[in-house]
This record gives sequence, structure tokens and C-alpha cells, in this order.
Amino acid sequence: MTGNRRFHDGAREAGQVLPLFVLFLVVLLGVWELAVRSGAVNPDLLAPPSRIGATLWEDLASGRLLDDARVSGLEFVVGYLPAVVIAVPLGLVMGASRRLEWALNPYVLGMYATPAQAWLPLLILALGIGAAPKIALIVLFTLFVILINTASAVRNVDPVLIKVGRSFGASRLAIFVKIVLPAASPLIVAGLRLAVGRAVIGVFLAEMVGASAGLGFYIMRSGTEFRVDRVFVGVLVLVVVSVALTELIRKLEEILTPWRQRTRI
Repeated sequence: MTGNRRFHDGAREAGQVLPLFVLFLVVLLGVWELAVRSGAVNPDLLAPPSRIGATLWEDLASGRLLDDARVSGLEFVVGYLPAVVIAVPLGLVMGASRRLEWALNPYVLGMYATPAQAWLPLLILALGIGAAPKIALIVLFTLFVILINTASAVRNVDPVLIKVGRSFGASRLAIFVKIVLPAASPLIVAGLRLAVGRAVIGVFLAEMVGASAGLGFYIMRSGTEFRVDRVFVGVLVLVVVSVALTELIRKLEEILTPWRQRTRI
């Protein structure tokens, strides 16, 4: 019943928001097009939406954009998934063990605070030119935000819930599996959502150096060719993919945590 009610509430909200979204988009594109067509904005600096749309269709039809998107998508998956596999279990252990947290936290925070792209020259020297340094950079961009969120999620579980489990004689493992994990899962999934954006940034930056394909390479090459329309096409694809992946993980959160109630103001 709760799942059905949340589905219908979500559908009703989408029906209410969609017209406003479409209206805002139409107004934005219309003002943008008029500004460029009237000469108020230099078309060499800001391509009109009609030209961007035509370029998008042209590069989709030729397969050029799809080939670059396929390369970037593969790099995203190969970099994002290992980061999740490493960061989530390690974050759970760090959150559950105070000693391990004290031992590792300075290193984790130091790596998170250091711009991951600063490691790119060293990664290239160590791993050479190719896919390996790109994937390593994406992992660095992604891993620590998931790790920090996961550890924080475990540490911030309501102590009352744990006391209740102990009062019923539950073992430490049972408390962790049946109480801590369900309570921490929303913040863990929030970390996965944040990591999507970080991974996309990692893909883009990795393809700026020593790449011959990918959306980052597509955008950089278009910029050197002064093809502003293609730059916008590449950015648009990155934005759409990032939003779609983030929304997918949000749906996953709803499936994994059906008991959660969304706060409404």
C-alpha cells in the first residue's frame, strides 16, 4: 500500500511540475534564439538552439557522437563500479570501527580535499598513456565521496535503535545487518548519487589529456575548431546523461528504502 501511494504521489507531482518545466524550457530557448538572431549576442560565442539541434542531429546520424558517447560510457562504468565496490564496504567498516576510523580518516580526508586531477601527471607516468590512467582518475574522483558518505551514514544511525536491538538480545552482526544497514542506506545512496556527477567530471577531465575519443575529446576538439555548436552538443549530452543516472539512483533509493517518508514543507 505504501509503495502504491508513493507511486501515485510521485506521478501526480510529475504531472504538476512537467508543464512548468516545459514552459520554462520553451521561454528560455525562445529568448536564447531571439538574442542570437537579433545580433544582441555574437553567434560565434553563443550558438542558437536551432543550430545546436541541427548539429546534434547531424552528429547522431553520422554516428560520430554515438561513438564518442560509447567510449565515455564505458570509461564511466569501469571507473564508477570499482569505486563503489571498494568504497561502500570500507565505509561500512570505518563507520562501525572507531579505531579504524581514527587510523584512516586523516588519509581519506586528505585525499578527498586534494583535487583528483592533480594526480593525473603521476598516473600517466606510472600507468602510461591509455585507458588505465583515465580509469584510475575516475576512481579517485568517485571513491572518496562514497567512502565519506557511507562512513558518516553508519556513524549517524540513531543510538536508540541499536539499544533496542541489544535489549532484544540481537547479536552485533544482526544489529549491523537488520538495523544499521537499513538506517544508513539513504545516506549511502545519496553518496552514490553525488558520485555520479564526480565520475562524469572525472571522465571529462581524463579525456582532455592523451585521448582520441570520448565526449571530453569531442568537446575539446570542437573548441579548438571554433565549433561552438558542437561544444554545446557535447555539454548537453553530458548533462542529460548525468541527470538520467542521478535519477536512476534516486529510483533505486526508493526501491531499497520503501519505508522512508519524504519531508514536505
